[in-house]
Amino acid sequence: ETLTFGSGVSAAGLTIMSSSSTRVQVTGGVYFDNAGTLDGLTLQDLYITGESTSGTTINMANNGEVSNLTMSNCVIDGENAPGRNAWRGKHLSQTMTMTGCEIKDSLGWSVFDMGANALPSATSPPLTHVTFSNNHFHHLNGSISVRGHTTPTALVTVTGNTWDHIGDGSSVAQNWACIEVNKAVSVV
Repeated sequence: ETLTFGSGVSAAGLTIMSSSSTRVQVTGGVYFDNAGTLDGLTLQDLYITGESTSGTTINMANNGEVSNLTMSNCVIDGENAPGRNAWRGKHLSQTMTMTGCEIKDSLGWSVFDMGANALPSATSPPLTHVTFSNNHFHHLNGSISVRGHTTPTALVTVTGNTWDHIGDGSSVAQNWACIEVNKAVSVV
């Protein structure tokens, strides 16, 4: 199944997590198509595989805002599918936190991309703090890209992560950096 946040979805303080000690499997990726605001969304204890849309496991094609997003103890597995990206980010605002997660076997150009298409709307605030801590990134052909909005992200924190086999996940290695951060005021 695909975990889909449809166009009519708007929620505050929503948590999607396992109710047991094992991770819940989502085999068709995660698709954000929300037009409303998702504020305080937490994804926890999920094992995410498959392709939601457009060659991406987690695809944010949304026009609505996703603010204060937390991802904890999740696995994003690209399954070594040729060209599959792990996460395409869009319309993220305020804070974005990824802790204790694993991203693996993603052979697309992007592992996590929050690029120019992530510009906030006139009413959405920019990202203030992005945190990647205590994650394991391995067997990837792309990089974690935190590119920010036109208004720079105030603080990006990258700490306690492990990285291995970056850029050699396919027969045509991309040789990207582990993490790329720009449009940020401070990086620690």
